[in-house]
Amino acid sequence: MQNPSELFITENPPEATETIRERAAEEIKAAGYRFQAQEHDAEGRDPKTYHTSEHLLALDQRAKHMADALRLLPKQRVVIEMAIAWHDTVIEYDKADPDNLLSLIHRHRGARESDKPKGPQGNEAKSARLLEQEMRKANRLGHKEEIFTEEQIRTASRAIEATYPDVNLGPDFKGATFSKFPYYEAAISQNPDLGSLFDELETQGITKGPLFFQPHLEKPLEDGQKVPREILVVALCDLGAAGSAEKEAFFKEGDDEMRELYANLRQPGVMRRLATGDGETDRMTREKVAATFIGWIDGQPGFAAWQALRFEKILYLLKRQNGVTSEEEQALRLQFGRFTDNIRAARDRADKLKTGFEETKSTRGDRAAFVYLAQNLHCQT
Repeated sequence: MQNPSELFITENPPEATETIRERAAEEIKAAGYRFQAQEHDAEGRDPKTYHTSEHLLALDQRAKHMADALRLLPKQRVVIEMAIAWHDTVIEYDKADPDNLLSLIHRHRGARESDKPKGPQGNEAKSARLLEQEMRKANRLGHKEEIFTEEQIRTASRAIEATYPDVNLGPDFKGATFSKFPYYEAAISQNPDLGSLFDELETQGITKGPLFFQPHLEKPLEDGQKVPREILVVALCDLGAAGSAEKEAFFKEGDDEMRELYANLRQPGVMRRLATGDGETDRMTREKVAATFIGWIDGQPGFAAWQALRFEKILYLLKRQNGVTSEEEQALRLQFGRFTDNIRAARDRADKLKTGFEETKSTRGDRAAFVYLAQNLHCQT
């Protein structure tokens, strides 16, 4: 892993402290983007398909809207921008098994001692430490002027730590059940439209899904602790596009994450061989990969449904401690108001792609059906 780019901050001119801080934060933010590109973009050391600079840009835009909704001060906004720029700079992982085409990578997640699998040596912890180093370097180069306070440095680190995700896949590893969520009744009471949606999903057999959650945001709120708004914004922005973007962006974000996890499918020539091979082994492999793709898209409605429940839980806990005004709640609901539409869209997409896959297979053969499915999941064949 390369070292972060050096920052060059000259002696402080006779400007207001806030202006100096904003200028230093902008340089630190730019350094984070350079680091991200050098590590994870298409021309980087270890290219990704989801955790690229595009991901940072999306989060930065979401954060700006949230900061406006919550009427945050400039000194809070700069902390958010720096944390977003650096939150995914370190992405270490166990590589996929080269002898198993459908092997997953396993990221070294972790921010604190209890986190799995790497605790304080995990990606979130290491990314947070890199940002802390940059902020302290800015303070040293600021000479007599303290650019960032200790509180700001700690808040920025905690904001990155709050992006650490844990997961509950249920006792059978097929998903956690929505109705067993301790905050389920509170969620649907707050948002009756969501309750109607879950009734609808239940009639279609969708009662569970993968629950990805953020313990370093949610546990303090559960305990009644005040969470700095900078941390709240960074963590909520990292929820993904399920509630805050149009369905096409939500679909692509999920497809990009799938391709990043199934790294062997991104190896040169693999998808082309799957799309064109005419041997029995090719046919059997296509069948396995297609089943994996279908399993992924089948899981997306449940994934998004859990994120909708989590959003309601977080609002409920904030309101319980008077941590958000009614005007702020409405502004946040407006920004994250696409959950129900995107959950339905993900369900409809899964049904459409499965039907299209089977129809293409019956009329044009398994190779054409595989290409149809792969291309609709943003995979190049």
